[in-house]
Amino acid sequence: AAAAAGEAQRAVLFWQCVGRYDGRPHHGFVPLEGRLRGARAEQPAQFLVSCPREVAHDFARQPVCHVGVRLLVRSNSLRCGRCHVEAGAGAAEAGPSWEVGKGLQETQALSACPPYVWCGRTSASFSALAPGETVEARLSVAVFGPGTYEVGGLRLRWVDDKAFPPAQELAGPRFHLLVR
Repeated sequence: AAAAAGEAQRAVLFWQCVGRYDGRPHHGFVPLEGRLRGARAEQPAQFLVSCPREVAHDFARQPVCHVGVRLLVRSNSLRCGRCHVEAGAGAAEAGPSWEVGKGLQETQALSACPPYVWCGRTSASFSALAPGETVEARLSVAVFGPGTYEVGGLRLRWVDDKAFPPAQELAGPRFHLLVR
């Protein structure tokens, strides 16, 4: 009845485990206030990107460096939902790749050049994500030279047929990648 009246629902997670290093039992509790969300929550899912922070590559031997990216999607919804993850090209976010100054006020920029591009498998669909379930998609980014890259362009479309609106789009996180 309290939830129907719009009041916050409160929950506590009680836990216990055996310590990895000391072998002794440990226990405690964590208040989950603000961590449980209904199907109409602002963010029905969370992204987590996992990839190497630093990659060594010999561009003289091979001009393109492929970096594996592991994307984890976790359902925050209290109902089952479907999701589709898509990785776009870096070109949409790229600014001028080169600027030539002619004077103090005039600068001529060359056309945008993508510093990276998503390659190989660029999308994944999951038909039924249970509440709290986490799924994984393996993607790949190609870079064309050494440098530090801010990689983005991830989008998630979450569909819950029983919610209004039934579909939501979320922008994925940006992450940094150092290629030497």
